[in-house]
Amino acid sequence: MYEEMPIKPVFPIPIDAIPITRTQRQAQLLGDREVALEIGWTNVDDIGRVVVAVSKRDDENAQKLQELFYLTKNREHWFFLDLMAGSDPIRAEQKKVKSYLLENYNLDIEWDGRFWEGELPY
Repeated sequence: MYEEMPIKPVFPIPIDAIPITRTQRQAQLLGDREVALEIGWTNVDDIGRVVVAVSKRDDENAQKLQELFYLTKNREHWFFLDLMAGSDPIRAEQKKVKSYLLENYNLDIEWDGRFWEGELPY
């Protein structure tokens, strides 16, 4: 007898999205919400995709939210998709995407993918 593994939901990757070479997953609690972030890095170590999944803790029946932000292959535009509503992609400026993710999900990272290499201040 075997135990079934839960199937992870699969979201559609738009055909014009930049390829992702590695991902980083983060989970955090914001009040009564659980926020899962999947950050996709490109082959030049910058962010090319962010998937946000929000659910209410201890309430499986509560409304969930899944958002996809992605950079196009030609690196000219960022787009936003509401994965739960099945909306069409909406074009967004990179600085607005960064600001939205920081304000709503406390995602404050260096978007160029590099770690700080300075000396510690203490």
